[in-house]
Amino acid sequence: MQEVVAAAASGIKTLFIDDGWFETFMGDVDLKKFPDSFTAISRRCAELGVNLGIWMNPLGMDSSRPESKEWDGAECRDTMLESNPWNLLARSSDFVPVEMRSLGHGETYSGMDLCNPAYFRHIREKIIALYREFGVKRFKFDLYQLSLYDTLLGDANIHYEAYRQLLHELKSAIPGLVISMDVTRRNRPNFDFGLDYGRLFLENRGRNLKDHRFYHPYISLRNLWYTLKYAPARKLEIEMMPQIDDACYPLEYILGTGVFANPLYWGALTELSTEKSAASRDFFDRLAPHRLEIMRGLIFPAGEMPDIGNVSAIVSVCPEFPGKCSGYIGIYRNGAAQDTADLSIPLLRGRSLKLEAVCGNPGASFGDGVLHCKSASTFDFQLYRFNE
Repeated sequence: MQEVVAAAASGIKTLFIDDGWFETFMGDVDLKKFPDSFTAISRRCAELGVNLGIWMNPLGMDSSRPESKEWDGAECRDTMLESNPWNLLARSSDFVPVEMRSLGHGETYSGMDLCNPAYFRHIREKIIALYREFGVKRFKFDLYQLSLYDTLLGDANIHYEAYRQLLHELKSAIPGLVISMDVTRRNRPNFDFGLDYGRLFLENRGRNLKDHRFYHPYISLRNLWYTLKYAPARKLEIEMMPQIDDACYPLEYILGTGVFANPLYWGALTELSTEKSAASRDFFDRLAPHRLEIMRGLIFPAGEMPDIGNVSAIVSVCPEFPGKCSGYIGIYRNGAAQDTADLSIPLLRGRSLKLEAVCGNPGASFGDGVLHCKSASTFDFQLYRFNE
């Protein structure tokens, strides 16, 4: 409840309840954690104008449930005399489960077969029930690895189409549905059709798991920078962690990484210090008058792909371009040793642009298709509005 209040006070639009809200994996709501199920929380969210979001794994089920047991007794039936339906577990052609994951403490979950009509109905109705009971229209999906699902009931391509059909039926049943689809790594099936049903969740990509640090802003920025070549910014979610206690990264640099997409706060709002909470709110208040104009533009990367020690940029050009030339430029100094850099923006070559500072300490100019950058701090974010 405190998180809901903190979200409303911070201007955050959606608050997600993450993995772990169930008794058994993807089972019923854990009434020890949520004695009133999601009733009171959903009511409080509605009162404060915050969307309630729920984490889901649409193909996972606790391995202890009869529907997902590896050996369910089906192999003991006389298939000459009776049907042998097995259960809902996704099995390869030699009847081996295609996906089983440890949850710790001796518990596991198994991948279920979306090509099985009974499971398809189960997960569809489970998700729709959360909307009907609690008004949930926002879901975060952790998805399966597509290549694993070559099962008794269909190969990877058929499962791909079954997942597409699930999303289609959910969208038809839930007005205003938005699904945040995790594209963390490998071959999760999102870029082809996922944008029709929600947004892509870019958290974790490119992280060195041997690095003791759990987060670097320039890696999140890199995820956005290169994905802009393939998907529109308004359909992308990028993580930010203003709560990290590291003097190396100024708060505006951290928050700035999410300006050209849907910023995703990763953490507990109530754990943010009073000072950082106030500074974060001030940053987004300054950004608010420009937000829609930034997101309605054509957003594309410039400069070097973000990495430690370089300078990069992201540009938003108004939809009326080239008849009208206006928009926004975000400049990111990612720990570069030099305090100056020149970034080429070929699309704007031949334009005489005036830069107006929105965020950060101004130090940039533009001429002959080149953005001349100057920044005071090693990690720095500057946002400019430009016009001819």
